[in-house]
Amino acid sequence: MSSLVIPSNIPWQELKGEVLEEFVFWLLDSMGAKDMEWRRGGTQTTAADGGRDLEATFHVPVPDG
Repeated sequence: MSSLVIPSNIPWQELKGEVLEEFVFWLLDSMGAKDMEWRRGGTQTTAADGGRDLEATFHVPVPDG
């Protein structure tokens, strides 16, 4: 049995940089995201992580299959 994460118990103010990105990765994975992939930003970015972004897909079933 997995334990539940209570959003109000997450120390949001303390999650910065790579820790926040890894948390979002874990969160999306636990929500059923598929095809998760890290993307690199362009050369013009001033972001500390080089503009790294996470891309994910959610497959939503439709009534007709």
